[in-house]
Order: sequence, then structure tokens, then C-alpha cells
Amino acid sequence: MKIAIIGASGQGKTTLVKSLVGLLKSDHYNAIDVVEYARSYIEKNGLPESIWEQLQISNGQWKRERRANEKYDIVVCDSTAWLASVYASYMMDKTKSKDVYAFRKVLKRALETYSEYDYCFYLPKMFEVQKDSVRSEWDDDLNKQAETIDKKVMAFMELFDIKYIRVECTDNMDRVNYIRQCIGIDKPLVQ
Repeated sequence: MKIAIIGASGQGKTTLVKSLVGLLKSDHYNAIDVVEYARSYIEKNGLPESIWEQLQISNGQWKRERRANEKYDIVVCDSTAWLASVYASYMMDKTKSKDVYAFRKVLKRALETYSEYDYCFYLPKMFEVQKDSVRSEWDDDLNKQAETIDKKVMAFMELFDIKYIRVECTDNMDRVNYIRQCIGIDKPLVQ
């Protein structure tokens, strides 16, 4: 089973994924969290400055997920390989044939991967975005950027008819229990 947790930046996706997988493991499920490749990439190289870097991020995410799928029964991702196409759309200069070519490659990867997820859970923007090791290089208006990205993520999902489940609760444990119920693991968990 492959689960994606998506949504605006700073909404607790990584925290949710780690909690969910930790509790699945304690319940003896063969589960793993796939940490967002973009986060590792940005911490190492800084913010992507080209559409080609988004292609690297998309491929890196895809490879991480593939490796995890080979060894684990439940794979929970705090990103998706198709998300890079949303960011790449910001960076593409439509007048440059190299950018258009790179965007087509990113979009091809997106189209190859969006249907690989058994469940897609969407966390709407509910919290103010805080600077961290990844978002420290963002502009001052983090919340405006997060809202814009969130709208593009939603537009991508609508365009390709990606089925998702909206997670409205804000408490992390409530989110974990809601997701467990949605995927058919009904036993509520308590921390």
C-alpha cells in the first residue's frame, strides 16, 4: 500500500507521516516513511533555481519511493514524485526550448507516477507557515507562497482527476486515527 500526504507547506505533513508510520510499526505493520527528497536536496544544495533541478527532485523522490516499495508493505510519503511538476511550472520560461523540454520530462514523470498511490490525503492550509531549514530561504511572505503552491497542487489534482481524501482535523493524533480508519485499520491509537 502506498500513501501520499500532500498539501501546503508547513501544515504538518512530515510530522504526521512520522507519527503514522511509528504507530503502524508498533502495531507490527511492515511500514516506512519516505522523507521528501526535495527537503534533502534543498538542505544540501539550496533552493532549486532551474527546472532541471525540479527534474532531479522528481526523479529522486520516485527512486526513494521505488526502493521503499520493494521492501515494505506500507509506504507513506510526505510528498509525491508528481509534486515537482507544480514547482517546475513556476520556473519554466516558455520562450526557451530547453525549459519546455525539461518541463515535458518533469510532466512525463508526473503522469507516470500520480496513479501509483493507493491513497492520497490532502492537508489544507490551516496553520501559519514557520521558517525552518528548508523554508528559511523563502521570501518573507511564506503564507502567501504556501497558498499559491497549494492552489497549484489542487489544480494539478483536478486536472488529472486525482482522487484524494481531505483531512480537516488539526490535531496530529486525530489525523493519524482518521487516516488509519480511511485505509481500513480501524483500531484507534493513543500516544
